[in-house]
Amino acid sequence: MDESTYISYESAPSQWTLLDGSKPPAKKYFENPVYNADLKAFKGDIVWGENTFGGAAKWEYEMVFSDDLMKIESGFVKTYDIAGNLTGTDKFG
Repeated sequence: MDESTYISYESAPSQWTLLDGSKPPAKKYFENPVYNADLKAFKGDIVWGENTFGGAAKWEYEMVFSDDLMKIESGFVKTYDIAGNLTGTDKFG
């Protein structure tokens, strides 16, 4: 886990809950984060494990940022269930 790359849920809507009914943590850290500065590309996983979020046990991200790093220009997030089956892909850009 890298202590500098995370998704913030500090202001998440109250209806966003994990399988056990709890709120997601204020900061959910990416596992295996990799940033390529030349390509402005980031890869990393958000792992929920058995306490799934919206049925997903893992989110696999790949994002390519604009030159000023202010927006995501392209990429995707793939979601996987607890058995490791791909359940969806959402594209950025």
